[in-house]
Order: sequence, then structure tokens, then C-alpha cells
Amino acid sequence: MKCLEDAFKSISDITLKFERIESRMDFAVIGRRNNTAVVGRLLLQAIGRGGEMFVVIPHSALTPLRQNLAQVVSGEGNNRDKNWTQQFQAEIQRTNITLDAVLEERQITLDELANLKVGDVLQLQATPRSKVTLQCNNQALFACSMGQADGSYCLKVDDSIHQKEDILDDLLSR
Repeated sequence: MKCLEDAFKSISDITLKFERIESRMDFAVIGRRNNTAVVGRLLLQAIGRGGEMFVVIPHSALTPLRQNLAQVVSGEGNNRDKNWTQQFQAEIQRTNITLDAVLEERQITLDELANLKVGDVLQLQATPRSKVTLQCNNQALFACSMGQADGSYCLKVDDSIHQKEDILDDLLSR
């Protein structure tokens, strides 16, 4: 209830009261059948179980707030939960992803693939100066140059790949 009260805080200080839980909608009567109400349907899922929860607010309860409701523009609120934002940011920053460095892509027939054996050599057109595409989930992110440092191969990021711009450039150059 506290979160719902906080959601209305920019409109009016209200106190909400939890009345009851109904397991069947047949019994969820909060007034006469012809009374209008606002219904919020929430889908909940936790620990492999789930269900629906409905928040029902009679229209008569919103009438006194009508003037204030009309003035609040969606997205105007600046009521971010700082703890949640910090936790979300921390989780994103420590999320592991897999990057693929693609030196060259080449098409071969299924027959050629089926005939490959251990020890076969595929000739590549790439040179040490060829650009390497750094991608994640088959999405190209950066164009890189390949080099060596301390006996290992390394990549230097030269440019970011903006797919929308690249698509437009490809279309305009044809």
C-alpha cells in the first residue's frame, strides 16, 4: 500500500486502506454493479508461482483528485528510487557478456563443410591490417585493428559501428 500511496504523492496526500483479499472475482463487490471504477491488473510471478492481482479504485474516490490528475503529465515525476537505481546500475556493470572478434566471414557450401577434416587449411583474404569486427550476440559493435602485446593478440577499438547509419550509408551508396 505504501508504494501505491507514494505513486499518488505528486497528486495528493492520500491514505489507502487494504480491505480484503478475494480469491474469486465473483465476490469482489465494492459497490453497486453500475458504479464505475478504475482497475489495475498486475501480473505477479515469484519462485515458480504466479497469479494476477487487481487493484480496484472506485471512481468516486478519484473524483476529488480529478483536477490534480489532469495537471500531472506522464513522465513528469522525478521520484526515482535511488537505492533501486544504484542496485540496477551495479548489476549491469558486473554482468558478464561474451564478445566475439570476427576477422573474416566467408561463405562455403554445405558440401565443402561436410568434407572438412582435421588438418585442412582454410585460406583467408584477411591480412594483419584487416579490420576486425567486435560483436556481441551477433550484433556488430566496434571496428578494431589487430595487434600484439606481450606475446598475445590484442584489439584496438578504432570506431563504433552505428548500424542505423551504416544501413543508410549502404542504401545511399548504391
